[in-house]
Amino acid sequence: MISPAANFREQVTFKAAPNQWAAERDTIERQFDEDLAFLRQLARQDDRNDFKRDTLLPRYLPEVARYLAAGKVYQHRIFVQCIVWLFDTEQLGQALDYTHIAVMQGQTSPFRRPMEVFAADVVFAWAERQFAARQSIDPYFAVVLTRLTHDWRLPEPLCARYYKLAALHILAKEDPSMVPSAIDNASALQTAQKLLEMAQQQYSKIGVKTLIGRISMRLNAL
Repeated sequence: MISPAANFREQVTFKAAPNQWAAERDTIERQFDEDLAFLRQLARQDDRNDFKRDTLLPRYLPEVARYLAAGKVYQHRIFVQCIVWLFDTEQLGQALDYTHIAVMQGQTSPFRRPMEVFAADVVFAWAERQFAARQSIDPYFAVVLTRLTHDWRLPEPLCARYYKLAALHILAKEDPSMVPSAIDNASALQTAQKLLEMAQQQYSKIGVKTLIGRISMRLNAL
């Protein structure tokens, strides 16, 4: 739950109605700076994420929608920051949609790594947690996997991790143990093997050689 201080902040700063924001750009920028400063003062991560989800995103996403609807491209720090907040609050679908737009527009990343790398890192960490808990990793994992194949130039080790997890996901759907000898579906084994080979090509230290060999043995036995 948001702290009393953050709740007070929400009450005293939310003054402009959404339909006034477009005509009050300077006001938005000033309030944005004030909100960033206040956010940094919150000591607890859960309070910060509550404030982002419950106050900041409802406050600034209409400004992002206005910017995108106008069709004029320029550096827009509120747009970029909202993407970060969407990832922070695990609203991954909208975050990924906006990330791709930001990449296409050449928006400046607030990090040392490009926006697409940040997005891929966040989604991969989420997908690993989901996979470990035997929960679905789609559609968000699949979205990034498609992007890195066709659009986004991501570091080789990160691409390798995506291909490896995609292969493990396929094996796990056939058998929770992911042991190739327990799987009879040759098509699934072949797809997983191809993904593992792609991972190996991207990053030789990804650690998939043994599994590739076991899949080959199982395919030969079928």
